[in-house]
Amino acid sequence: MGGTFRRENPWGFLERVEELRAGYDFSDHQVLLGLSELLKGDALLWYRNSRNAWDKWRDFVSDFKATYLPPRYRSYLLR
Repeated sequence: MGGTFRRENPWGFLERVEELRAGYDFSDHQVLLGLSELLKGDALLWYRNSRNAWDKWRDFVSDFKATYLPPRYRSYLLR
């Protein structure tokens, strides 16, 4: 797929995966399986411990945002 997750840029990671998903017409299942190639370190451990909870890409995205975006990020955006 290309690119890896850097903890300081969760939005960039999600954007890149979305680009790859659209460009290669990957299904949710294919994308979720491919994440093990893109995530490193703590993020890979988190993925391995959580992956059975996700059936859809949107489920992963929701959990990923909750885990890797700053706690007050949403309220910051709503200002």
